[in-house]
Amino acid sequence: MRAQLHARNLTARVPPVVRSKHRGSLRQRPSYTAVTPPSAHSVANRSTLRRAVRVDDRELFRRTRRVQRWQDLPRTIGDHTPENLASQGWRWRRRKKSFDLYTRQSPMVSITGAPLGSQELSSLQDSEVLAVGNILCSIGQLASPLRSPSESNYNSLMHALYGSDFIYGSLVHKATFRRRSRNDSADDSQPNPVPGRQQGEERNNQLLVKTCAFVHTSMFDKKNEQMCYAELFSPTSSGGFSISTCSLAGREVIAGKVRAPLCRALHQLHPFSAWLSAEPASSGVHVVFRARFHRSESDGLCPPKVMNARLWKLAKGMCKLGKVVDTMAQQPRGLASSSGIRTPEGPRNSRCIVCTRSLHHIFMTRACSRCELCSYNVCDACCSKQHVAIYNRHVAPLLVSARCRESLARDEFDSQLRAVNPDAATSLSSPALV
Repeated sequence: MRAQLHARNLTARVPPVVRSKHRGSLRQRPSYTAVTPPSAHSVANRSTLRRAVRVDDRELFRRTRRVQRWQDLPRTIGDHTPENLASQGWRWRRRKKSFDLYTRQSPMVSITGAPLGSQELSSLQDSEVLAVGNILCSIGQLASPLRSPSESNYNSLMHALYGSDFIYGSLVHKATFRRRSRNDSADDSQPNPVPGRQQGEERNNQLLVKTCAFVHTSMFDKKNEQMCYAELFSPTSSGGFSISTCSLAGREVIAGKVRAPLCRALHQLHPFSAWLSAEPASSGVHVVFRARFHRSESDGLCPPKVMNARLWKLAKGMCKLGKVVDTMAQQPRGLASSSGIRTPEGPRNSRCIVCTRSLHHIFMTRACSRCELCSYNVCDACCSKQHVAIYNRHVAPLLVSARCRESLARDEFDSQLRAVNPDAATSLSSPALV
């Protein structure tokens, strides 16, 4: 799910028989999917590869479904009047575009279902943020960018919502589960992987595991922030959809994480949960976004002040969903062309997507290069030369970032790209194999 190959850097290296194939984008597939059964060849190649997530799919589904149950708010507009929300303890903070933003302190809830522990701990409270508003669009227009299983679309959406505050994100895992009928007596926490798409992809629950990095929120705390989370997209019976999010500890995710340049140079945003509801309304789509910091399970690696500030910024970003939908409707090429950070040479990221360090200082510029697979700028310490086989026909020494090198090692690119040893480069490029 990476961006396009940097055409200017690769065209000179690829023979004419391969060059025409690079006009399309080369996307990665997630490390594991429950939608399409793998072929015998792919099973043999990936039998020794580890999952990108240490938590199995059923546990991820259980956690996100639990968030969906206790985070669920009434979905009608009449239930979200200032009077009703004030009676529930919500304090109005500000109005941004067509959204109203609220905050409140509430009794602690465990994100994994574990007991709260001591009485002293249970006396603390969780912090919550709430964004409520309407967007002039259809359910399909809003669902398209939010449920897209594409890493490039994911990065474009996050850049559109959070601007330069967002650094980079990865989509490391995907699974799709069949929706159970009401007559099904099986437990919701035991979903069945979908062997095909006969029922329609939009009728299934889509589970994605994502990672992302943000620039620090405080002028005095220079640690950037990293977030790992599971996200469950579920259609509703009323024609809308909901997205429940559950954060994951850094040790539970193997791939797609930021490599900190120094020890403890990042804040791991955990634990938190979020829930988004979109329902049809007479004025378009009624959107409710709610996020919560679970103080009872905090490991102390992320201060509550940093966590609360990030949740507030996440809620403010939801207010830009209407602008994102309008931009997508105006540009037929979709969200990937509307992020506002791409040039003919590639993205104009000002921070390294591997270590999150700034590439531009006041008096000097850090030595950096452009990855020839994802086209993002990375500092020289986070990239290296890698021999890459393109369509199993041609081997080229490309400058690859540590993120893309990790993806090559895990064989997460489609069969168009794979890493090879330098000694095997000559034999692979021989006419007998071409």
